[in-house]
Amino acid sequence: MGVNMDKKEYKIEIKAVRADEISFVNRIEPGETIQLGFKYSYNILYSGGNSGRAEMTLTAESKTSPDKFRLKVIESGIFTCPEGLPREQVHVASFKALFPYAKALAAMVSAASGVPAVMIPEIELDAQDVMRIDFKPPKPDGGETPAD
Repeated sequence: MGVNMDKKEYKIEIKAVRADEISFVNRIEPGETIQLGFKYSYNILYSGGNSGRAEMTLTAESKTSPDKFRLKVIESGIFTCPEGLPREQVHVASFKALFPYAKALAAMVSAASGVPAVMIPEIELDAQDVMRIDFKPPKPDGGETPAD
């Protein structure tokens, strides 16, 4: 899947997607209405070179009573990308490639439970939104190894 950022095309290829966890609480009484709030998190663990594993968590819950209605989807995807692409751009492009899968899963699970499908709103994400933390494992002599 190509993602256009700053008029340049970056190819992020999703190799595999899987649902790691789905949790759903539906204790809404017939005729009861709720207002949903949404939470998102997204992280990437790079496996070296041009591949990595992304994990996306989407949560939709009642703003006033999360114990009455809550849907949480944790999904992961294995991806490859062009060598040397800045990680902030990989983060955004892989997020945009994986998000539709998680969104569809949330809608499918909720619709199959007898409530209207939960439609997760689109998220606009760009490289400025990405917080990057490079882990530098300690060297055997007690020093640090340089980040790649």
